[in-house]
Amino acid sequence: MRIRYFGAQYQHSGYAAAAHDYLSALIINKADVNSRPLVQADPEWVARAGRYAPLLEFANREDDTGPEWPTHVIAHSIPYGCTIFVTEELTPPPGVKRVAISTWETSELPNRATQPLEDLFDLVLVPSEYCREAFTKRGVLSKEKVKVLPHTFDPSWWFRYKEAAQAPGTYTFYSILTWCQRKDPIGLLKAYLTEFTQEDDVLLKIKTPQHDLHEVNEMVEGLKLDPDKLPPVEIICDRY
Repeated sequence: MRIRYFGAQYQHSGYAAAAHDYLSALIINKADVNSRPLVQADPEWVARAGRYAPLLEFANREDDTGPEWPTHVIAHSIPYGCTIFVTEELTPPPGVKRVAISTWETSELPNRATQPLEDLFDLVLVPSEYCREAFTKRGVLSKEKVKVLPHTFDPSWWFRYKEAAQAPGTYTFYSILTWCQRKDPIGLLKAYLTEFTQEDDVLLKIKTPQHDLHEVNEMVEGLKLDPDKLPPVEIICDRY
């Protein structure tokens, strides 16, 4: 099996982290992978983000088109973006399997997002049953074509902040997100702050590159909660 993998593996996003981890799983299992990052790998940047370093040797390999086409082309992107990697000059010849890897937060997708996936791909992989339902809800994309492949990841990397947790027994909620409306960090904080108080043995950790403290304060003031009874929140401003 020879794989050409288009993805965002050298960028700052959830898609980038997922692409890195799926690629790592393929490499660990000795798959023949040609990694095609959407943005060229910056060795200096990758060196600073140590978890990406093992992928450098698999990035931007010799062109594998022509008679040496791979057996599988994987397009890992947003639902609207997968098709560009299997059309026009990138169109695989007959016999090459086309696989899309995608995800989205909404409860359903419009036909303009799912119809190309149905028409151009042999298989669509999503990370959860929720996504499978969202992608197939309108009946355009067949459920038989959509399979669930949970994210693969190294828990020691993502949970390396556990030493900052409170005393043993504390129930910790952990969210990794970009501070934007689509991720709704204010909605998350609002739900947490209205459900729990300082008397509950809980902690909310939010890992984000940046946050808007003014937006948070406005939300708390609007809820008219007693500031002395709010449950603890820890915001980790770290991109890696």
